[in-house]
Amino acid sequence: LIAFTSDTVNVFHVIDEMKERDWYVQQQLGFLGSKENIHLCVTPGTSAWVDPFLTDLRACVETAKAIPADHSAD
Repeated sequence: LIAFTSDTVNVFHVIDEMKERDWYVQQQLGFLGSKENIHLCVTPGTSAWVDPFLTDLRACVETAKAIPADHSAD
């Protein structure tokens, strides 16, 4: 299991962008002082998808950076 967050981009925007590219990454809300984060599971069966995943993740982060911070999905 892996979870990560960001101080520079809204992780929920990244999750939405990844969904548009047919990736499923789980949102995890902040709790007791922790920050909201992206949560996913990596197994030996998913290892073949690491490079395409990271390529799309980088692109999605760049797209999410351009979305205004106060924008929320309806």
